[in-house]
Amino acid sequence: MTAIVTDAAAKRARVSEVALTALWAVAITAVVQGVSISHGFDPTDEGFLWYGVEQTATGAVPLRDFQAYEPGRYYWGAIGTSLLGPGIASLRISLAVFGALGLFFGMRCTSRVLDTRFEGVVAGLVLAAWMAPRHKSIDSALAMTAVWFALRLAEDPSLRRHAAAGAFVGVAAFFGRNHALYAGLGIASTALIVAWHGRDVGVPRKGLAALAGAGVGALPLIAMLLFVPGFAASFFESVWFFVERGSNHPLSVPWPWTLDFADWDWWTTPADLAVGTGYLGLIGVYGAGLLAIWWGRTAPRSGCALLVASTCVGVFYAHHAMVRSDAAHLAQCIDPMWLGAFALRRSFSLPREASRVVLLVAAALTWFALPAIRPVSVAALPGGPSIPFERFTARGVDVEIPEEQARELIAVVETISASVPASDSIFIAPIAPGLYPLLGRTSPTWGIYFLWSGSEADQREMLADLDAVDWALLQRGRPFDREDLVFANSHPLVAAYLARTFAPVPARTLPAGYILLRRK
Repeated sequence: MTAIVTDAAAKRARVSEVALTALWAVAITAVVQGVSISHGFDPTDEGFLWYGVEQTATGAVPLRDFQAYEPGRYYWGAIGTSLLGPGIASLRISLAVFGALGLFFGMRCTSRVLDTRFEGVVAGLVLAAWMAPRHKSIDSALAMTAVWFALRLAEDPSLRRHAAAGAFVGVAAFFGRNHALYAGLGIASTALIVAWHGRDVGVPRKGLAALAGAGVGALPLIAMLLFVPGFAASFFESVWFFVERGSNHPLSVPWPWTLDFADWDWWTTPADLAVGTGYLGLIGVYGAGLLAIWWGRTAPRSGCALLVASTCVGVFYAHHAMVRSDAAHLAQCIDPMWLGAFALRRSFSLPREASRVVLLVAAALTWFALPAIRPVSVAALPGGPSIPFERFTARGVDVEIPEEQARELIAVVETISASVPASDSIFIAPIAPGLYPLLGRTSPTWGIYFLWSGSEADQREMLADLDAVDWALLQRGRPFDREDLVFANSHPLVAAYLARTFAPVPARTLPAGYILLRRK
């Protein structure tokens, strides 16, 4: 009887702990993300997601009907905006909810290695602050959740946990093939390492359980591939596109010693230094994790399980940060590193004060990095960088954005609204897909974000769509400061067609970086 009572009390304590962690995750997300819900607007990457969510809400299919990532994030956003109402603010709230879910799993990880609730809250604030940019909250959340499932395997490599981990990988594939790859490799590595050190003889059976779980988790994606006409062809074509051309445009790592300190700025220079130090952190923490794995310190109750799990998952996610090495890409995949850093004391039996030192360093580095990873949020805070803001109405939702950007967007919206009848179609290129939802328009072409050079076949397909187009809005300038990505160079057939069949429209109110064209 005593044992039954004790088990019941332990179960109630676990449920209470889980509920309290969930409340803290929601509260921290509300504080960190709430600051920026009504601030800033990015017509490039955020606009790319916003357009896709709006199209999905009307019944369009991501990848098949418009350029997109995997469909999961669009259906999530469409569900959120259908519940909260259309608009950019509703989309941001729905992304914050997903982020809170990922933060919950991240804080469940930290509860294994931190001793007090206060330490857990500080760790949660660090993890939440790096969930940036906000339109990439899903990516950060999935990375932390992958560590949680890997940790569960390291603690107890049961058949059931293998199946659950596989199911998560299947779900992750619905939100991003890169997540399925990174999380799948990380979780598989964790399982193999634990099996190797523990002499686990049930590996084949558990591997099959994981594969079965992955199939169950991927059922939404599998159903779309099988039953949505045209989706499978578009999906595999997009996979081949990135295999052939790479996942992103490379950018060298901003190591601290490569920075130019000649023009010191009290906001941007420490932020750049903190980002560079974050890249060093990836090497340091994952190096410690590899040492722990080499020494065989992987017993479930050794305190090393989280470091092993975060290292196995994080080293694969680090690829994303190393391809295009800037603050935004580091932020999307640094949280597994922080989870490993918080586990260092338990992993190497260091004094209790070591946890406080790690938390202090993490908090300080995060604070200094904020102007780089959350520039608009920091500028909106009292005492932040002196950036004048102006109210801008984004399809009925008021947001505060930098004054210079507001003037540009207001001029573009007013000019297009006055010049282009609502019944006429307009083509926008190359890197402002957010103008479509801002103007309440639908792209006449499948492509909406022209970050790569178009093949001849792609351009021929665009030309067929453009035959029915009345107007075009082109941006001047060089995307990513690259001459080959200027639209006339990346899509020469399309640019030549526009020059031949369209004529510039004098529009004195249009900003200098744009040119409005009308069919002759």
